[in-house]
Amino acid sequence: MSLATTGGGGLGGAGAAGGGLTLAHDAGGGAMAHMPQAPPTVNAGANATGQQSTGTITLPAIDICDKTQKLTLSQVKSVAHLPLTAVDLHAAMPMVALYPPKSPDGSSDAEMKFLGKMKGQITLLANETSHKTLRKFLTQAKPYSALQQDCLTTSAAAKKDQEVVILDRPHLWLGLRRVSQMPAALQSQFTVEDEPATGAIAEEKTPHVGCWYTNSTLLGQAPDSDVPDHDVDRVAAKVRLHASKKALTLLPEEGTQLLLHQARSHVAAQYTSKSQASVKDEMTRFPMSLALPAWAFHDSYMEALYEAVEGVAGEDAASENGGTAACLFLRSLSALTGALIRQPSGPNANALLQRLGTVQQALYKRHHAEQSEDDFDAAMTVLCIGTTPEGCEVTAIQVSHPQNTVDHVPFEQVQLLANVSKLLSESQHDSDDNTDSKTKKKSASLLASCLTELNQVLELVAPEVDGPSAILTYGTNLEQDALAVALTAYQKSNVEAKWLAKVPVVTAPVEAVATGAALLGGIAMGRHSSGKSLPMKIQTVATVATGVAFLYHKDKTKKSPPPPVVKTIFDFDRRLPAGPYSMEFKASECVVHAQRLAQGLSRSSYQDDDDDFLKAVKEAESAKSIPDRERAALDFTVQIYQKWTRHGEWQPVGNKIAPLVKLDTQIDRDTDQDKEETKVACEQVSLELSMAVTGILATSWVGERESVVQAMKSARGRLYEYYGWLTFAVLFFGGFFAKSYWEDYVWKRDTQRLLDYYAHIIPGSIQDGDRDTASWLAYKYRHNKEKLWNNLETKYGHPVPDEWPEDWVDETKKPEEPEEVDLDGETTEDAAAGSAGTDNPEESDAETEEEPDL
Repeated sequence: MSLATTGGGGLGGAGAAGGGLTLAHDAGGGAMAHMPQAPPTVNAGANATGQQSTGTITLPAIDICDKTQKLTLSQVKSVAHLPLTAVDLHAAMPMVALYPPKSPDGSSDAEMKFLGKMKGQITLLANETSHKTLRKFLTQAKPYSALQQDCLTTSAAAKKDQEVVILDRPHLWLGLRRVSQMPAALQSQFTVEDEPATGAIAEEKTPHVGCWYTNSTLLGQAPDSDVPDHDVDRVAAKVRLHASKKALTLLPEEGTQLLLHQARSHVAAQYTSKSQASVKDEMTRFPMSLALPAWAFHDSYMEALYEAVEGVAGEDAASENGGTAACLFLRSLSALTGALIRQPSGPNANALLQRLGTVQQALYKRHHAEQSEDDFDAAMTVLCIGTTPEGCEVTAIQVSHPQNTVDHVPFEQVQLLANVSKLLSESQHDSDDNTDSKTKKKSASLLASCLTELNQVLELVAPEVDGPSAILTYGTNLEQDALAVALTAYQKSNVEAKWLAKVPVVTAPVEAVATGAALLGGIAMGRHSSGKSLPMKIQTVATVATGVAFLYHKDKTKKSPPPPVVKTIFDFDRRLPAGPYSMEFKASECVVHAQRLAQGLSRSSYQDDDDDFLKAVKEAESAKSIPDRERAALDFTVQIYQKWTRHGEWQPVGNKIAPLVKLDTQIDRDTDQDKEETKVACEQVSLELSMAVTGILATSWVGERESVVQAMKSARGRLYEYYGWLTFAVLFFGGFFAKSYWEDYVWKRDTQRLLDYYAHIIPGSIQDGDRDTASWLAYKYRHNKEKLWNNLETKYGHPVPDEWPEDWVDETKKPEEPEEVDLDGETTEDAAAGSAGTDNPEESDAETEEEPDL
């Protein structure tokens, strides 16, 4: 996708001018004559039935939720009777909206209600009572209602003689470990003390009443180096409410929780009847739906925000239903969802829906004219542009699959293509100049940079997608006016930005982000559903990058380490959720890497699959290299990083991980208590890294994590086991083979022996040469062959020898007398017969008479 190839405002390449409107009108009546039934049309002012929305629908009981938002069905059901509070937290003045609760019969007022805007600050009375109540609230000794009564006020409501302390925008400090991590342009808006860290738990005296941010820890002691400990270090707000009292420490999570409770109180104020009293009693448990800018979706911020949203102070903390549910969405997605909410027909009809409906019809006509066999998919891209006091963001969002079955959800599929966000730089910020001209100047500079970069990104991640069908700006009226001027200036100054003239710019209502967040929260928590599936399927992308750095030498100095060489794992615009991404670590490879880095070779100068590298790893796996592998495993660490903006710096997430080190705890037999933990070097392990849709990272270990020595013994044992099983298999199966071969050989030998016996003893008989009978007898008597030989000897009077001599003669056979031959031609029998015939003269005469008379 290229923004410059828009052509028809979402009809890229179609040759239509005027943002797609021309193509819609140029289709002609002939094209409609044989057109099949059109797809569902985007309706700008009617509900699913084609009539004006009445604002009340009946929904089934909650039986579905969006699990990608860290929601469970039981958690959602436990707060179904409470209203959902939606907040545009990072707006210049946070906007608040609500989504009504579910009634016992399953009905709900489906209309989101916009309540208004509030200040993004906490105003506390500066007196002794306020100090005591706030301290007890922080220790969960008093509920939020007591804090409302004794501490909280507004600058306008405070009396002239009352002194107040303002905690301004505490949510901007969420997830930070040092004051220096805050961009300088924003840091100048606060009172900060970027000094050596002090204890967050141990309270300190301060010279004045007020609030300031400083480096602190959770352990009550200052770190011994400039390198932050990301597990215990925090930026904390020091709040001093009375001159004679010590300053109280508020973590950003606690300050943000107070700000969210204020938004909840505005929602609770809508329920004034006696039947709704129980709803107000559970105000701190109201589920939340928050709209956040893209740069806030990183692990540290999200973990702190979830703690602020789900944490419950005071009496509610001990209850069984303590905590609440929360959904987090991009401001751009919330703004688009809020801008797509159907409005009454007429001059106030939804302009964005009308524009998308026109583009959809034009796309359908073009699809029909081309006579394409592919299914029609009205995929349209909307470019969402918005700003906050901290920066600017531009998001390309594609909507498709129009539907009229669910109210206020005109599209079933919503896919984020890419997002580019930028924070204010120091040169672009002037805290003393908040005029319209200054705001417009800052917006123009940021917007031009974001649009140029987004165009390059879209050509890489979505080259096949058409250009934008519309541009949606959101924010306050002042911010949207500044964006309109910035878009005009960008179009005039950039030759490649001529496409802006063809795409209409739609300004979203001021409340679009808040109401859109309320609707998205209602969908995620199953309140705005008409079936067994969510009415809107959202495919989001990563707005931050995630990477890892591998360190093979332990830094023994206390100085700040050099910039790391980070390997990107999940880049910007990666579809979420992502992972798990598996990384395998071996102590032998760490040895080789450490040796090569010590030689001055960079990690990029060789590959892990090089022959030399694999050969060196093989040598390092030997038994003599066990000490080297243990040392390399103990020194090897992995640091996870995230980059909040595309040109920002890599920010560490948590402390360094030692994947090849495990802690071995031994138990003292005398006291039955744990002794000091010892570090054990492991041979091999795999680390799996995953990223949720909110930017939260999850790690898991795969492997047994055996020590180097134990792994060597296990490898040797496995080798012995392998050869043992191999020997057993050879002997077992080879024994069967040898046994079978021998039995076959003996069978054939005995068969031949039996045939030889018949040939010598009874030659010419039926048994002589009958191999089948001989084989059968040899097989029959294979286990008792002596019986067969004895029977043959008894029957024929001659034993059965193993071999027959060549000159063998049967001595038991009577010798035959030789036949005597008469030389006159008569045998002895003839002579005897002749002599015998003379004794019978009658026979002789008869024979003589038969002779013919010659």
